[in-house]
Amino acid sequence: MTHGTWIPKAVLERVDIPLSARVLYGLIDALDGNEGCYASNGWIATNLALTPRQVQNLIKTLIDTGLVVRLDLDGKRILRTVEKQALVALKGDAANFTPSTKPISPPPRNRLHTYSTEDNTEDNNNPLPLPHSPMFRRVWDEWVKYRRSSKKALSALAQQKQLAMLGAMTEAEATDCINRSISNDWQGLFPEKKSGYNSKSFSKILTKDAHANGF
Repeated sequence: MTHGTWIPKAVLERVDIPLSARVLYGLIDALDGNEGCYASNGWIATNLALTPRQVQNLIKTLIDTGLVVRLDLDGKRILRTVEKQALVALKGDAANFTPSTKPISPPPRNRLHTYSTEDNTEDNNNPLPLPHSPMFRRVWDEWVKYRRSSKKALSALAQQKQLAMLGAMTEAEATDCINRSISNDWQGLFPEKKSGYNSKSFSKILTKDAHANGF
């Protein structure tokens, strides 16, 4: 039984795994009474309002990402977080805990933010290429953070469309476009109209002869 769970900051910020997997990590850590977590998938499913199959998939995700290790001792499955495994190793009791692990660290920050489907946002595991020079990334990141702080985060598709539009401008025009929207508290990007631009479409009055000639 556990009186609560604690999720390390480095694990909580792992946007490359579902939120429910991060919660499960904290539960496994809380149930580890220095002997590992013996809880069954059914018990975990009941307490996290999930199905046993969902729990099975989440455990596999945690194992594949190196956050949790699985051991079979005396016919019983044991789950242990890498943090608890490291503590056991320091105490000289690491003989039964030999699987390779990966460091607990957030994904690289030099890419556009990705979202989990469990957070009801669009998933996009591939970073979007940015136009212009590396200096443009700072301005673009400010725009993404501004939209997120306005409770209107940009979806991956919206980011792709806006980057295509900004890529058609010069870097100075693209930067001014973003800064102008932020300064005016706009939720969209609007290219500045060129001086002398005529918004009226050109129309030609067709004569009878023009119709006859196929124009």
